[in-house]
Amino acid sequence: MLSASAFSSVELISIQADYLHVVELQSSLEAADLQVLKQLLVYGPAEDDVANTVGDSLKATEWIVSPRLGTISPWSSKATDIARNCGLSMVGRIERAVSYKLCLSGAEADSAALFELIKPLLCDRMVETVFTEQAQLVQLFEQTEPLPLQTIDI
Repeated sequence: MLSASAFSSVELISIQADYLHVVELQSSLEAADLQVLKQLLVYGPAEDDVANTVGDSLKATEWIVSPRLGTISPWSSKATDIARNCGLSMVGRIERAVSYKLCLSGAEADSAALFELIKPLLCDRMVETVFTEQAQLVQLFEQTEPLPLQTIDI
């Protein structure tokens, strides 16, 4: 069993959370379309960059919490409809994730075991997925064949 006491040398210096928007496009965007999309998806306070404040002895780690793979969130359904109603017919789907940037100090600040300890604090595994790199977000749009229906006699 993994416990927090195993990481007593790790200290949380700061944490930052920002929205990330992932857009699936059916065709390329023109400059004007990109401007419309930016107007739709840029809201809230300006993003601060925790990574710029990290010194040599500190480790900045990003964990990205998105809707669970294989699902389409209600936010996505509405955002995609709004984009299409604004003339962005090339938008297949928009999803929103949360990027958590944790600035940690200590010898084990970037260990896989620490990630496994923190992961359940960041997301609900029933409805969300955690990624360690933004490039992994492309998995949100992968489609698989549904399994055949099975019945269970109870």
